[in-house]
Amino acid sequence: FKSILPGTNRRWFTIERIPNSNNGSGEPSEELELCYYKRASSDKTQRSGWLFLNDVLSLSQDIPNRWITIEHPTRILRLQSPTPA
Repeated sequence: FKSILPGTNRRWFTIERIPNSNNGSGEPSEELELCYYKRASSDKTQRSGWLFLNDVLSLSQDIPNRWITIEHPTRILRLQSPTPA
């Protein structure tokens, strides 16, 4: 995804599974997180930020213009794909 608005930055995104041992049942579990990077590399040491997908409040899309808006308690991400999905 890329950003074309002034004051915004280009980022690359991945969805990653992370272990979560605090699910209340004592059983190992996983959570999904949306991770973003300044470069196309998905090397975890180069990660710029992340958010848990379980915490997303809303998700909307503008299909013709290829925009996805993710509302999270800490921020709102507005992403645009360079090509249609």
